[in-house]
Amino acid sequence: MSLINSLKGYSWYNMVRTAVFDVFYFLKSLKYLVIPKREVLIYLGLNYGKGFDKLHWQYKLAIGVEANPDLFDKLKFRYRNKKHIHLIHGAATSFNGTVTFNISDNHGLSSSLGQFKKGFGDFKMIKAVTVPAFNVCDYLQKQQIEFITDYVSDIQGNDLEVLKTMTPYISSRKILRITSEVAKNEYQNSYEGMPDNSLDGFNQLLNKNYKLVSTGWEDLKENHFREVPEEWWEMDCMWRLKEI
Repeated sequence: MSLINSLKGYSWYNMVRTAVFDVFYFLKSLKYLVIPKREVLIYLGLNYGKGFDKLHWQYKLAIGVEANPDLFDKLKFRYRNKKHIHLIHGAATSFNGTVTFNISDNHGLSSSLGQFKKGFGDFKMIKAVTVPAFNVCDYLQKQQIEFITDYVSDIQGNDLEVLKTMTPYISSRKILRITSEVAKNEYQNSYEGMPDNSLDGFNQLLNKNYKLVSTGWEDLKENHFREVPEEWWEMDCMWRLKEI
């Protein structure tokens, strides 16, 4: 893949911004020369890599998943020299095969397996592509991943459905922290044709072994709870493994 093709669609602003933050996070990562890195990060829905950049340097292994083929090509080029990063092109689902992935007109930020519900923003889907679909739990078990430090999910309405496939890890207490985009209970999901993605649904799955420790939007910190605007349909939530 050529440099020109890999950077196609990037604005100069984004390239400069990326370079600045790469330097910033590199400097922050220097402390891990003297303290142990965390073990494993699983990040579903990389998009442009903004959230992933804030985290990956803290881990010995960072597995990132992105369904949008154009974004995946850019990410693959960008992280080509990062040996601790393993990228997967495909949509995280409850099955293995292929699936139709809908790309949104807001720079792909709200791309999903579903379609927007009426009233959820002023966005629309402008393109549909067929991409690989894979069961995340199956993949991790085949890779012999025994313990996950952080599981992060931002896959636009399919987060709870995929997390349910991780039940073997959840029930055996093999994930330390789980962070996900969650729909408010009154909406259940922001996308048509998608299963429940509500806070109540997550709590029902996780309450036995996990405690809700943070809510808000991006950059969550344990024991910090922030309200998102009332008109928002979604929020980010973090759960941590309960002490025995």
